[in-house]
Amino acid sequence: FQAEDGIRDLVRSRGLGDVYKRQTLNNTLLDYWDANATTNGWIVYDFGTPRTLLRFRLYNAYAANYNPKNCRLQTGPSLTGPWTTVHSWASPRAEGWFETDAFDPASSRYWRFCTDDSYGSPIQVYQVNFYGY
Repeated sequence: FQAEDGIRDLVRSRGLGDVYKRQTLNNTLLDYWDANATTNGWIVYDFGTPRTLLRFRLYNAYAANYNPKNCRLQTGPSLTGPWTTVHSWASPRAEGWFETDAFDPASSRYWRFCTDDSYGSPIQVYQVNFYGY
């Protein structure tokens, strides 16, 4: 499926996270999501119906200090969780696309991308891709 399939664009914000930020899925590096903090940033994606994911891809910015560092992909039964981590990884500091290893298939309507920290500057997420069915 395409990342945009069935995803509703909700604009309300929750703490340091946002419920589905379209700028992380619009295929341009001119837009990005900014956590305005160096720790505990997150974005919730509402796919509208349950989707099974197998991999996740993240674009790291040219300004490496802003890149997410320790990351988690989580599922939950609602926009507010509770959240279960299905995969975690350390994202490199280098610019470019980083793809996670394949993880055990997990299915949920609500997916949350979390970044525990950055490389020193406020966390920025430029683009993400979801892989699954």
